[in-house]
Amino acid sequence: MGAHTVRLAEDCLEATVIGVDQSAEMIGWAKPRSTSRIHFVRADISDWRPKRQADLVFSHYCLHWVPHHAELLSHLATYLADSGVLAVGMVNPFDIPMFKAIRATADQPEWGVDFSRTGLLHNAVHSLRWYLERLESLGLQLISAGDEVHIYRLESAAALVKWIKWSLLGPFLDRLDLAHQNEFLNHFEQRIHEAYARPGKRGITLYLPTRYVVCTRAAR
Repeated sequence: MGAHTVRLAEDCLEATVIGVDQSAEMIGWAKPRSTSRIHFVRADISDWRPKRQADLVFSHYCLHWVPHHAELLSHLATYLADSGVLAVGMVNPFDIPMFKAIRATADQPEWGVDFSRTGLLHNAVHSLRWYLERLESLGLQLISAGDEVHIYRLESAAALVKWIKWSLLGPFLDRLDLAHQNEFLNHFEQRIHEAYARPGKRGITLYLPTRYVVCTRAAR
C-alpha cells in the first residue's frame, strides 16, 4: 500500500509527495513508508485540499469510488499550479468476472447485510468524451486520453484476494464481524478460482479495463 506514492517520490527526488486515502486500513498499511518527503493523509478527496498547489495530481484506480465527477474534477483542478498535470485512471466497464464475483458474493443472504449501496459506484464513470469536454471547460489542455486494458498476472486466486482485500473488498468487510469476514473471503476466493483458473495452467490472469485522462493547466 502506498506504492504509487513512494514510486513518485523516487522519480521526483526534490518533490514532496502526499498520498490521500479515505480508508483507515490503507493508510495504516502505507504509514510505515512515510519519510520527510512522503506523507500519507486519511481524507476524502472530494473535500480535502493540499496546503499549496501541486505540480502533479495523480489518481490510479480511485475515482470510480467517488460520485459526482463534474464537481470532483472542478475540485481537483483547483489543486493544479500553472503547468501542473492532472492524470487519472478509472476502472471501466465493470462487467469482468472479478466484479461479478464480488457482487455475487455480496448478494448471498447469509451475511444479513444489505450491500446494495456498498462497493464500487458503477454509474460514477462517464464516457471518455464527457471527460474531455468537462476538463476543457475547466481550462485544462489535453495531453493524452483513452481506454486500455491493464493485465495483471497473479499466482493464485488467494493472491488476488489478498491484493484487493482492503481496497475493492474493504467496504464489504468493514460491515461484517471477523467470522463473517473470513467466510466472505472464502466464498469470494472460490468464485475467483471458478472464474479464472484454467486446467493445466498455473496462476490467473486479470484483464482490467481502464479509462484514463492526462491534461495540464497552461501557464498564465
